[in-house]
Amino acid sequence: MIATPIAYLIYSSIFLSIFSISVSLNFRISKFLNLAHASAYTFGAYLAYYTLSNNINILIGYIVTFLLSACLGVVLFAVVIKLGKNLLQATIISLGYSIALEEVLRITHPTGYYLIISQSPFTPEIREILSAILLLSILLILAILYKSSVGIKMKFTEDDRFLAEIYGVNTERFAFYAVISTFAVLSTLGFITSSSYAISPTIGWNPLVTSILISGFTSLFRLTGFSHFVTVVLITFIYSTVMYLVI
Repeated sequence: MIATPIAYLIYSSIFLSIFSISVSLNFRISKFLNLAHASAYTFGAYLAYYTLSNNINILIGYIVTFLLSACLGVVLFAVVIKLGKNLLQATIISLGYSIALEEVLRITHPTGYYLIISQSPFTPEIREILSAILLLSILLILAILYKSSVGIKMKFTEDDRFLAEIYGVNTERFAFYAVISTFAVLSTLGFITSSSYAISPTIGWNPLVTSILISGFTSLFRLTGFSHFVTVVLITFIYSTVMYLVI
């Protein structure tokens, strides 16, 4: 077992890397800042609470979480396409969507404001392992995509969506997959890590704000494709290390 301080540093870096990659991928492909990512994470955490509180099989709970969060991503994309005419409008819509989901959770959860998972199969060690597997899976999928012919179109969309559309790239399809996949990934992350927090409707905002800052800083390097996301991970680890040493 890794020494606790080092283990915590690695775990927090992996956690923020997943969040930052999701934020960055959505923005670069879909061209809006998806503030609903905060509620995506919260949604997964709440479903973990209900799964474990009602003794539902953990695998079934995970599958339900993934499918429901993907459906929520579809709804968000449909609303953004219908009403979001530019980056600012789409971002505001995602904020409204996030607030609406949080209010639903706030109204429907049965006990006090904070929910605690008292018994969970996700011990700290298991959370670390599952989070690491999730991050490595994301990076592997991105590496494969960017090495394929699809990756060329994705890079084109990142650089200039308008020009990509002129050359026949279906940027709306890429945006659709980006919104759904990042929403589902963050709900999965919430499901895995829920037992490490007192769950409330707003627990997703702190990591989202941090991830926005990390993604914004990484964009200054003007990288595209897989190298950008590797840099996101590196900067996240540097950020986590600095914060750990300072605090």
